[in-house]
Amino acid sequence: MTFWYHSFPAWNFDTEELPRALRAQFDETSGFKMIPLGRPNGGFNDVQTVVAAGTAPDVVKTQSWVQNEWGVLEIVQPLDPWLGTAQNIQFDDLWKEKLNATQYQGKTHALSYSIDARIIFSNTVQYLEAGLDPENPPQTWADMEDAVTKTFKKQGDDIQVLSWDPFRGSGGVHTWMVPYWQLGGEIFNEDKTKFTVNNELAVEALTWLMRIYDLQGGWPSIAPFHTDKQNREQTANGEMTHYYEGNAVRNAFFRKFHPDFEFHYFGYPLPSAAGVLSNYSGDWAFCMPNGSANPDGGFAVIDFFYEAGVNLEWSNVMDRIPVRKSVAESADYIQDDPFKELIIKEMDGARFVASVPGARGVLGATGEAINSIRNGEATIPDAMQLFEDKAQTSMDEFLSNQ
Repeated sequence: MTFWYHSFPAWNFDTEELPRALRAQFDETSGFKMIPLGRPNGGFNDVQTVVAAGTAPDVVKTQSWVQNEWGVLEIVQPLDPWLGTAQNIQFDDLWKEKLNATQYQGKTHALSYSIDARIIFSNTVQYLEAGLDPENPPQTWADMEDAVTKTFKKQGDDIQVLSWDPFRGSGGVHTWMVPYWQLGGEIFNEDKTKFTVNNELAVEALTWLMRIYDLQGGWPSIAPFHTDKQNREQTANGEMTHYYEGNAVRNAFFRKFHPDFEFHYFGYPLPSAAGVLSNYSGDWAFCMPNGSANPDGGFAVIDFFYEAGVNLEWSNVMDRIPVRKSVAESADYIQDDPFKELIIKEMDGARFVASVPGARGVLGATGEAINSIRNGEATIPDAMQLFEDKAQTSMDEFLSNQ
């Protein structure tokens, strides 16, 4: 059974302790022998080629957002024929939006794994200097405006400390969707056939995000501040007070730049008490390419990784969020850690970028729209209409060419 996976060093199934142990466990219990191959981005750029050549692996772990597109192209096959035989995969135990993201037109083209959640990290020292309590972080948009105003520092025309750039972090411009989701906004209709972003909720969300920039002098004065700088390093060095990033950053990156960096953390502030808890959450996904030699073995790998004990071990060692809610909410995972309690709470509203046919064009349309707003080149309604038109065209043209 051939298995392509993202070649992160920690995920190496030939050299690393946990992946090697799980590989041996799979071989001993499944009736199949795993032949793993680490590929850049899980072989993302090569899957279509090997499917066309008839040499596809049996299972691939790579980007989640492209899976429905690959399903339409028949690069991957729907998992539904195998799901009835699963020992460990139960839809009602999965994060709702994560499952929805890999389903299209009644078919399940992939299943998410190795999830993260975004958290706002805050500089503890700068909070205390500003008279703010890092143990009681902003809960609402109004609270966040207050914290931004008090921690932003400027000397003459030079920014000394940028309090928060809401698009300076993991997800970049795509995180505009978080306040939009909080207000109840949806990127497209229920069956994912029509984009629906040019509306009053999008205007409200983006108006607030632009206000965060305006409280710090506006985007034209902020943009040069970032030139030739690494965003995580800016945060660890005290050049930015707030930073929206994946949960694993607390261990893996900040202290690489500054070993004594002191931080607190909190969820994305809500527009009001009535706001919808939302989070920008990335993930990888298991898919099964068409035409492989051993699809049963491919599905056996997916089902194996969804086993509760395996999911728990993987998530703890790799600092990821369990894909099974029952595991994520268990005492064995949370271990009385307030940080884990928070990120699991954030997962109920966790979503990623639009996973639809033509997704690449949708991603590009997002960047174009958001940049046109913050550069003052378009009004928010005009930019959202541009996004809606370009995203719809990307999806429609992709489907019409199949």
